[in-house]
Amino acid sequence: MGGNKANDEKTQLAALRRVGLPPEFMDRPMATLSGGERTKVMLSRVVIQSEGCDVLFLDEPTSHLDIETVEWLEDFLLNSHVATVIISHDRYFLDKVVTRVCEISNGKTREYKGNYSSFLEKKMLDLDRMEKEYRKYTIQKRRQEEIAAEMHRDQWFSAVHKTRLRMAERLEEKESPEAMKNITVRIQAAPKSGKNVITAKDLTVELGGRRIIDKFSVDVHKGEKIGVFGANGQGKSTLVKALLERIPSGGELWMAPGAKIGYFDQNHGDLIPSFTAEEQLMHIIGRDRRGEARQLLARMLLTGERVEKPISTLSGGERARVALAVLLMKETNLLILDEPTNYLDIPSRHAVEEALGEYDGTIIAVTHDRYFLDTVCNRVWEVKDGGVTACAGTYSSMKGRPDVREIVIDADEYRVQAPFTNWVTGKKFAKGDRVLVAPSELKSYEWAIEQDKMRKTGGRQRKKISVEETP
Repeated sequence: MGGNKANDEKTQLAALRRVGLPPEFMDRPMATLSGGERTKVMLSRVVIQSEGCDVLFLDEPTSHLDIETVEWLEDFLLNSHVATVIISHDRYFLDKVVTRVCEISNGKTREYKGNYSSFLEKKMLDLDRMEKEYRKYTIQKRRQEEIAAEMHRDQWFSAVHKTRLRMAERLEEKESPEAMKNITVRIQAAPKSGKNVITAKDLTVELGGRRIIDKFSVDVHKGEKIGVFGANGQGKSTLVKALLERIPSGGELWMAPGAKIGYFDQNHGDLIPSFTAEEQLMHIIGRDRRGEARQLLARMLLTGERVEKPISTLSGGERARVALAVLLMKETNLLILDEPTNYLDIPSRHAVEEALGEYDGTIIAVTHDRYFLDTVCNRVWEVKDGGVTACAGTYSSMKGRPDVREIVIDADEYRVQAPFTNWVTGKKFAKGDRVLVAPSELKSYEWAIEQDKMRKTGGRQRKKISVEETP
């Protein structure tokens, strides 16, 4: 028994080291660990279990993990010969690891071969096919019913009338493609601040006798969209709280007098747990504006009983959407966001990212979401060992990977004739909206053009788009 116990402990310590945890974590109660540390402990169990199992089931395995550990997990799974079933909202992770995607939507499942990007493309083609089949079905059924109605008016054709009705009934019923519900994010931009938004010189933060940030100097300019990343416990959230002057710091810190700040806390600490979602918003805008509060919450897909439940009883995703609603109520020109995509599903992440991409103000966002870092940010800061490394570009360019850069090209102008959703981006369009479509984007709009949901106006304008390049 003693020998087995020693071997078990040795195996456990080795598993902890593989996920980046020191040996002392063996004796620490789980309740004292952070979210990321708890996830790593659970992954260490996966390392041990994978050696003698046939199937692994992983439920949001990248939740609360830093990028370094996520990339370790990707390599671990790619080198493993064990079949794995994964639930995840991490798009880069799904692209790297999975070979099949099973989508669950409105109580139905559909399976696609390939990774997440392949799934998106095939889903768009499926929806296009389903839309065409449904239109054909409705035309045929309506025609048979019209003929039957004409025959019914003449008693001589009663038998034919019944035949036509049976023909309409025998048509194979086709379902209309279900509209994808998604949150609607429109960020109110305040008047722009000056060219310099924040200036820090030798910014230093110490907590509990430990220096977290050591003499960080930076100028943040108007319109920059900065992504902050680094390993768990390195001080990313501490850095943004210091910039907000929510915690004491040394050195010099200046913020533009015209800066109007919106702050998103990853723990949703600014929400009052005993309030309902509706009360939280009315607490800010006034109790006489209940209709406005309800309307904004509906844009976050929070309706009915959900807006009347205490925030403490809501799920993580629902609390995140309440926090987003609070943020959207304010006019800002500087957004400081701590893990803004945590707890959100993929369509909601797309909606947030698209809104932030169109935002005219300045953004500083702490995130472990590599997709966010590559699509929203034009500058990145890596926090490590008390230092902050600032780099122009995206996360991928900083790491020497295929990068996403912005170029300006000619795009055709279209006018929306009927409401529709772009299934690739999740963005909804209303009748009358103007849409600029670059040649590289045409494929994702083909079905809407074919169904006359949008028409080309003949105009052309310059548009900024993202393209991938290899360094």
